[in-house]
Amino acid sequence: MKKAAEAIIEEYEHQLLDYLKATEIKVGLILNFGKKPQFKRQIFENSFKNQFKSV
Repeated sequence: MKKAAEAIIEEYEHQLLDYLKATEIKVGLILNFGKKPQFKRQIFENSFKNQFKSV
């Protein structure tokens, strides 16, 4: 997820966590290219994630 905002806000972190929960991806990055470049990394690992794969 990339943004160009003043700063990384909590809403962006919640959005990334929702994406990670909904997919099989375990690591996500938020990149902010605003006045002061920033990044945050989130990890979401859940043993139930890979249990329900569609055939």
